[in-house]
Amino acid sequence: MKLTLLLLAALFVGYGVTNFAQSGKKCLENRAAFDVGSGVTRVVVAKVDKCQAKIIKELLYEKIQVSYKDELEVSTDNSLSPKILKQGIDSLKVLAKKARSFRPVGYVGVATSVFRQASNGPSSIEMLAKESGIKIHVIDQDKEAQIGFYGALASTRLDQEDVVVWDIGGGSMQFVAKPKKNQEFLVYKGKLASNLFKNTIITKLQNKKLNGVISSPNPMSVSVVKLAREIAEKEASKVNTGLKKLLSSGNRKVIGIGGVHYYSIRGQTGDDIFDLGSVEEAIKKRSQMNDKEIGGKYAPTEVSNLVLVAGFMKQLGIKQVQAVKVNMAHGVLINELYWRGLHTQTVGADR
Repeated sequence: MKLTLLLLAALFVGYGVTNFAQSGKKCLENRAAFDVGSGVTRVVVAKVDKCQAKIIKELLYEKIQVSYKDELEVSTDNSLSPKILKQGIDSLKVLAKKARSFRPVGYVGVATSVFRQASNGPSSIEMLAKESGIKIHVIDQDKEAQIGFYGALASTRLDQEDVVVWDIGGGSMQFVAKPKKNQEFLVYKGKLASNLFKNTIITKLQNKKLNGVISSPNPMSVSVVKLAREIAEKEASKVNTGLKKLLSSGNRKVIGIGGVHYYSIRGQTGDDIFDLGSVEEAIKKRSQMNDKEIGGKYAPTEVSNLVLVAGFMKQLGIKQVQAVKVNMAHGVLINELYWRGLHTQTVGADR
């Protein structure tokens, strides 16, 4: 593990140091990175300073909902169906076509928890990559945490000793921090994330069966909200002691990355920097609403996301969270490991 962390640090940070003598235009290039998540597929195109591992300017951000995790939850054999894979391929082609106008030097993607869990995960990724022409890497949860961490640093310009990064996706959750610059990462790797939490409320607390008709817990009764929050708080208690101390100290900024923080919680509280009070207020206002009243494609997870975040903030003593527009793609953009040999790459959209 120690060797792996040192290698990652060298890839993200050391590359910029050893190539510091390089300057000018040869350090700058446009790159297209894809985050193939459990519920949403995203593309980020940015101008990157590859010598100093920095994102200079974001040129494109687009996302398409592809509900891999929900599909897997109702699967009888723990596999992703041809139907959802076709939807995934189509979404990648659409996003790659939009990225093409910025003439990126390459197209790289990472896939996360749902493809680690599905019985046909490896063959599914092989199919997505072959049909779209995009090189897609399935990453483990440690790499997922570390890529998110460096993506947050690259986007916020904060020092690594000043932050704890909190990433919530459709199928996994991570907290990651560095106690001191030369020390190993502290990482919490959780499985209670947006889609699973929503589905747990439906099946365990509302005693309903997930199917094509029932896929939302909304509206939620006061008692269901209370029980759901208890589940979140119980899960939060599993965060390791070192991270708990950093989170509750108030000495580090907690940076919330991923769509749950930036679009869901930030959108419902109305604040880039939100506290527990504002999250609880949003729960009170919205828990009795149905999907139509909530609005949007992501209505089924909106309130459950609030409850999940409130439970973790309360249990861990998190005072504030700063939501930033960062996902796995931002971290991939500055990781040189993924870009070697891709400067002549073409994708399906180019053919």
